[in-house]
Amino acid sequence: MAAETVRENEPDLIVAPLSAPGFDPVAFLTEVRHDPALSRVPVLLVADQARNSRQVAQAIEAGADCVDASVDPGVLVATASTLIKRRVRERETDARHQALEARVAHLEAELHAVHKNAHQIEALGRLAGGVAHNFNNLLTVVLVSSELLMGDLPEGSPEWVHARETHEAASRAAGLTNQLLAFSRRQMLRPVNLNLNDVLANLTDILTNTLGNQIELKIVPEDGIPPVYVDVTQMRRVVIDLAIHAREGMPNGGLLVMETRRVVLTEAYVADRVNVRPGVYVLLSISDTGPGMDVDTQLRLFEPFFTTKKHGNPDLGLSTVYGIVKQSGGYIWVYSEPGRGTTFKIYLPEATAPRVRAAGAGVGQRLPRGQASVLLVDDEAGVRSVASRVLEGCGYHVTTAGSGEEALAHCADPTFEPDLVITDVVMPGLNGDQLVARLRAQRAGLRVLYMSGFSEEAVVHQGVAPGEHFLSKPFTPSDLAHKVREVLGSVESN
Repeated sequence: MAAETVRENEPDLIVAPLSAPGFDPVAFLTEVRHDPALSRVPVLLVADQARNSRQVAQAIEAGADCVDASVDPGVLVATASTLIKRRVRERETDARHQALEARVAHLEAELHAVHKNAHQIEALGRLAGGVAHNFNNLLTVVLVSSELLMGDLPEGSPEWVHARETHEAASRAAGLTNQLLAFSRRQMLRPVNLNLNDVLANLTDILTNTLGNQIELKIVPEDGIPPVYVDVTQMRRVVIDLAIHAREGMPNGGLLVMETRRVVLTEAYVADRVNVRPGVYVLLSISDTGPGMDVDTQLRLFEPFFTTKKHGNPDLGLSTVYGIVKQSGGYIWVYSEPGRGTTFKIYLPEATAPRVRAAGAGVGQRLPRGQASVLLVDDEAGVRSVASRVLEGCGYHVTTAGSGEEALAHCADPTFEPDLVITDVVMPGLNGDQLVARLRAQRAGLRVLYMSGFSEEAVVHQGVAPGEHFLSKPFTPSDLAHKVREVLGSVESN
């Protein structure tokens, strides 16, 4: 009963007599030390000068913090004060531990959510890439057919205009599928070594006009940052898209700051992050003074078609930014709190060596001709049809196959020796890389041109060796004809 009465008062110190009629200090102490609410509260037992040493020892053994026999009130108060201060420190320590445990639990929950979101984005990326790949096959047929039709019709005629409009619409659709491939990190990039400071300097006028008069733009470049290996067009798009995102969050004006600097991500820093490699990076930080966003919004920010706009049509939005950064070997993280603005931090790896990507063939040039024998392999009948029409129109002898197995059957004929094999990469059954391996086992040095709706970087993961000739879908007749001419090289042409 005594311990229950004490518990109701939530004391920082319990003062009790060592001996009093009807009071058993040992029983009281035992009850207190077994009570979770009182077990750490200090107990001061006050004894008279004629205290029993055995009784004192029993009290200490039962859990008393101090037995004071002093008749001096000052000494008793000092002892009590020391015990109370100790208890207060313990309470503060307990409170800090509880806050720390709560923070750790919160961080673990956030990390779990981030991991889950990363896996969801990866799954969406694979889906988007698959959809874009299929659309690129269809768009190849539309682009090539409409361009061939334009060549057969009198320029300016109603039919020619219809064909041109079809071609232009297909070209715009190809741009949309390229956005899907950007999100899935499978688009065709043309990276070069460049300095991010130059990118920001060249974009200053465009950004100023994009942001308007109410938003101040401040660019803070760090001198001497290393180059990064990225596609300059896509990098410009990343910066502009993030600037537009900031502008939409600051309708009444504000400040947008873009900074660059060289950073080193250490092993300790990347330990708690998903699939992040340590090393030297260039950091591009883009911060605004807008309204900020909560954690739930941040976790969905890079999902395709997610928007923070209250009105308007959602689009691929920042998912494209995410895809471009990831395909460039970098990382993008967002830091924000409601009412405190938003900061995007993009980490791009330092370029380790000078590298230049060759430019593609121009469109609208006179198609080069040839007389070589070509084996064209694609599981899409439409792609086979339009590609063979282009190549036959350029003078090539074309044999088509709808699968890797059918291509092997053609090559089993000893009288058939193609000068060039053009094959899709991803096909049911025998894929492009497996087909080429079988053919080159019989004929070393066989010229091969791979084609795919995915990027060159992506098809490497399908088994295609780096450095192989590659043509990205959708392509135009000019793209195909010039690439074939490039691959054949020394084969005699008309």
